[in-house]
Amino acid sequence: MDKFSGLNTKGITEKFFIETVASKHNNDIALALFSGDLEQGLKLVDDKEDMFWKLAKEQVKPLNGFDKVREWIESCGLKRATVTNAPRANAEYMISLLDGFSKLNPNSKVRDITEFTNRLRKLLR
Repeated sequence: MDKFSGLNTKGITEKFFIETVASKHNNDIALALFSGDLEQGLKLVDDKEDMFWKLAKEQVKPLNGFDKVREWIESCGLKRATVTNAPRANAEYMISLLDGFSKLNPNSKVRDITEFTNRLRKLLR
């Protein structure tokens, strides 16, 4: 966490975070946070990815009860899919933890959650 300890986060409100960072692609985050210094912004998002991998490998586990939900879905014969705007490697890793959710449709060109919802509906047909 040392890489982030010097950041001034006092002006980052929940609203700012949702509008500027949440569900955004790394390049968009870098541009939004460091419009005058893209190189520094890209360094920050690279550090963020490094931290994701460190924490994910140590701490990420399926939610309690996930296996029961997955088994119920399978027993009902329902289709399932995962749609995300996460980087492909991140998505593949997370999906590897969620046995039974093998369809992956990452698309870095999709920018709007509505598009993801539409893709999910299409995958589940």
